[in-house]
Amino acid sequence: MSQTVVVQDLVYAYSTREPVLREISFTLNAGDRVALMGPTGSGKSTLLENLIGLKEPQA
Repeated sequence: MSQTVVVQDLVYAYSTREPVLREISFTLNAGDRVALMGPTGSGKSTLLENLIGLKEPQA
């Protein structure tokens, strides 16, 4: 049984502001390794919080 995480067109915004994540799409297969890199405030933690259900995406 293969395990896959698929994210398609994820959008997230805080309150009524512009989205901080726009149309994020990717597929991760079992065994894949990923590094999230970027400056402070670029959305790394927000993306992870959406993936584990701490935040709910708009789309």
